[in-house]
Amino acid sequence: MESIDCGEAVSLDVRRTTRRGNACATMLQNPWAEAILRDFRWHEYMRAYPDLCFENDQEARWHLVYNGYREGRLFDPDRCRRMDPGYYRMRYPELRLKTDDQAQFHYCYVGYYENLLANADTEWLYNADLHIYQHGRVGSHSIAAALEGRYPGSVVHLHWLSDMALLYPSCSLSYAHILGRPREKPVRVISAGREVVSRVISGAFQFMESLQAKEAHLDVERIVAHLEDTFLHDCDVVTGWFDHQFHCGLDIYAHDFDHEKGYVRLCNDTVDLFLYRQEDIGKLEEPLAEFLELPDFKLSRSNASDSKGYHEIYRHLMRNFVLPKAVLEELYETNYMRFFFSNEELQNFMEYWTTPRKE
Repeated sequence: MESIDCGEAVSLDVRRTTRRGNACATMLQNPWAEAILRDFRWHEYMRAYPDLCFENDQEARWHLVYNGYREGRLFDPDRCRRMDPGYYRMRYPELRLKTDDQAQFHYCYVGYYENLLANADTEWLYNADLHIYQHGRVGSHSIAAALEGRYPGSVVHLHWLSDMALLYPSCSLSYAHILGRPREKPVRVISAGREVVSRVISGAFQFMESLQAKEAHLDVERIVAHLEDTFLHDCDVVTGWFDHQFHCGLDIYAHDFDHEKGYVRLCNDTVDLFLYRQEDIGKLEEPLAEFLELPDFKLSRSNASDSKGYHEIYRHLMRNFVLPKAVLEELYETNYMRFFFSNEELQNFMEYWTTPRKE
């Protein structure tokens, strides 16, 4: 055996690889390592870095943990497409990110999981102090139009969670996080309900109109055929709309609705909610003005059915559409309908929708 001179100096060829980001020294120290590895997709990793080639997912994961992270590789470059590196560096100066590459690296491995704001559009949504958040065909456009140029803060107007991706595609946070986040002062929210049958019919007209070519016209047969296919499903969607509890645990059904006034104001630590019925919107200018702290708030009709080209067909169907009593009884037993309407009102609706009306 060759003897070793313990006094002989040993020289190591040490090379430093600089990470592009102020995250953690290694993936092993990253507090989000588990989530990162669950989100990791090895084919996308190789596609982003053509110099890499792996036989399987496990081999790619080992590379990410022990090499890729240290080399500054993004395991999910797509999530950085919505971020603005310059904005990110200015928004979080405490991170001391000197380059755009460092900003992308930090966001990919840390900022994304800590819900840091990726761009100015996300910050605008994050700080919005009024949300008009309600399913369609309940007068929300009238309220939004009345606020235009008058409300001093930022207003977000949504019907469904999918609207976030459609209207604000650059937003890096989910709507549940934006609306339900803790604040020093509860965020104002305006929402509404409507008698479910009239709501679904109105929604069907709007949906069918959106599918028509400009020169085409709706007719009763097309609308009725659509309703035959979708009516019960759409009723379920409407009556279940408040299941989200405004993403902060505000269960409206644990409270009472004021059927005489046509609205109620509910509040918890996160949300200050003005909840009304579409049927009563015409008498709500003063309560809404008080809620919004806008003394000159005035409502005007917007997106109303009688202003549409299909008005006559809509009017005809609303007067002739009937439903079996058993279907109505099931609909009117839902929490949604029993919350917004009194027993007497429900009985009046029952009579209305089971008997053809006169033109």
